[in-house]
Amino acid sequence: AIEAVSAASASMEEERFSDPDEFKIVALHHHLLPVPGTGRERNIVYDAGDLLRVLGNSGCNMVLCGHKHVPHVWRLEEMVIVNAGTACTHRLRGLTRASYNIIELYRDRIRVILKHPFDEPEVVADFERELRRECVWQPHTEPAGDGSER
Repeated sequence: AIEAVSAASASMEEERFSDPDEFKIVALHHHLLPVPGTGRERNIVYDAGDLLRVLGNSGCNMVLCGHKHVPHVWRLEEMVIVNAGTACTHRLRGLTRASYNIIELYRDRIRVILKHPFDEPEVVADFERELRRECVWQPHTEPAGDGSER
């Protein structure tokens, strides 16, 4: 579980995600953004802003989360954040029905399809995929020893 994003862990995650040709997916139980229609927010990852910065800088393409059991999709710069519903519990919020997501990845598109059991699938997000060929992550360098900052 990610409780806090330290400088060391941020550097490690950015380095692990530094290959610009890979499609990078991060899965979390809790969510990084408030989910509409779920009431007061108490379940966002502790350092969500720092983690979003690390994921964005490292070229993360998709974040999967779903603690609140309410499906929702955001596009945040080149990253798609997909909050899942649930198909296996009655712990639903408001008018939300049991559901799950089907994610389709194509060379030029990302599609998120919402599926309620026994209903037809519904495309809820269809984004052109930004094909990054460079990663904005840069390794941290040690100070030159001349008192100047990094």
